[in-house]
Amino acid sequence: MITVALMDTVRNPGDSGKCYYSARDQHGRIAVNLLKLRSKWIGLALPFLAFLLAFTPHAFALSNDSAANIVIGQPDLTTFSPGATVAGLVGPYDVAFDHSGNLWVADAGGSRVLEYKQPFSNDESASTVIGQTSFNSMIPANESATSLTAPQAVAFDSSGNLWVADTSNDRVLEFMAPLSTGEAASVVLGQTSFTNNFDSVTNATSLNSPYGLAFDSSGNLWVADLINGRVVEYTSPFTTGEPATLVIGEPNLNASNDEVSKKGLNAPNAVAFDSAGDLWVVDGHRVLEYAAPLATYEAASLVIGENDFTNSSTAATANVMNGPDGIAFDPSGNLWISDHLNNRVLEFNKPFTTFESASLVLGQPNFTAQGQSYPISPTPTGLDQPGGLAFDSSGNLWVADYVDDRVLGYGADLAAAATSSSATSSHTTSTTSAASSTGATSATSATSTPTTSASTASSAASSSSSTSGGGGVPVFPYQFAVAAVFTVVLAASYLLIRRRTIAGVGTRGPQNV
Repeated sequence: MITVALMDTVRNPGDSGKCYYSARDQHGRIAVNLLKLRSKWIGLALPFLAFLLAFTPHAFALSNDSAANIVIGQPDLTTFSPGATVAGLVGPYDVAFDHSGNLWVADAGGSRVLEYKQPFSNDESASTVIGQTSFNSMIPANESATSLTAPQAVAFDSSGNLWVADTSNDRVLEFMAPLSTGEAASVVLGQTSFTNNFDSVTNATSLNSPYGLAFDSSGNLWVADLINGRVVEYTSPFTTGEPATLVIGEPNLNASNDEVSKKGLNAPNAVAFDSAGDLWVVDGHRVLEYAAPLATYEAASLVIGENDFTNSSTAATANVMNGPDGIAFDPSGNLWISDHLNNRVLEFNKPFTTFESASLVLGQPNFTAQGQSYPISPTPTGLDQPGGLAFDSSGNLWVADYVDDRVLGYGADLAAAATSSSATSSHTTSTTSAASSTGATSATSATSTPTTSASTASSAASSSSSTSGGGGVPVFPYQFAVAAVFTVVLAASYLLIRRRTIAGVGTRGPQNV
């Protein structure tokens, strides 16, 4: 069948004497349709990609000895002014984020837990205090449902409830959401009541200096029971005084043996779960992985920080540590460890292997430095006995810089919020001055006391012999991958429809005009 083309003669007004012809046959209509289709898909794809990228938490890349971008607990990155105030800290030991993205700090020297609301700023004032009746109190009280003494760890369950390792009271407490200043705990583990503090017997219901907390994917709570040399599991739903159901590091729940081996634990002080559900335990001078499904007295599958499961050496190198006690996984699944007594934080890239070397160091200029300044003189790049680690929803790293009495945030998008308002600064100055006149000396002493006790406990539980002994990897949030996938799908859809449209013209369209 022959289709007659309709020809239009069009004269260009600026070019007299010349005529242009356009054929409005089926080919022409298809060409126009393809042009419209292309414009439509490009018009959809570009704004969609721009939208996703605009709302994607931007990745940041850290390098060795990177400077922190924000500080909590001090007016700036070079000031050391400890104090139990609304904006001051006294020995912060752990950090965690709630479901709203607010930062919670276990202020061990102040015997309290503090909340800081986002967006974060230097010298920010806390909004909630747990364990004390006010922001200017730091005195440990007798054991009760509202008191804390040297808390070393904080964690949130899936319901948003706060869990605190009340270390010196040998117990773990739950505080129900919504959280408020001076709130009473609702559940206690490790003791039979809120007023007990027994640690002389090792059994399924006791704890002795709990140091680390983590929840598994089923909502069960795992506790690093430091002095008992074990990690124990408590099964949800939780009740006061409930017995643990599983133990790692000991053959049963009544044993308490300090052992540096593939099955034994020496001084476990921090725990975390990776995306595969494997349990990671910071123990003495090493970090151990236990493969899921977990079982009592399970053997570790991998060790980092030592060349085998029975070594307990210390050094400042890329693959040997000294008293690590903080652990976290970044959004890419890489492992971060605070190497406490080497005054640094290390990153280990997956896939993990025994005796793996770190890929990045924070707090020191290289992998063999371990210095700290005395008298205490904080810097933007330095760390002094760092403790707990946590990543926020944007992939920024937060570190409890214990001896410097501050919490540091590392991440490019934190820099914009680093300057606090003048109102906050003046308020902090006044409260700090008040604290100085009423007991800054005792606050400083409280800072050193938990350090000594923590180190003593770790040293007493560990037999170690001293031996001699990168660059940053960007953290790409998963939202960026989503943006890329959707963009590829849009492009592929356009090409597929275009191919089918052209193929349709070839099979059904006119061959001759």
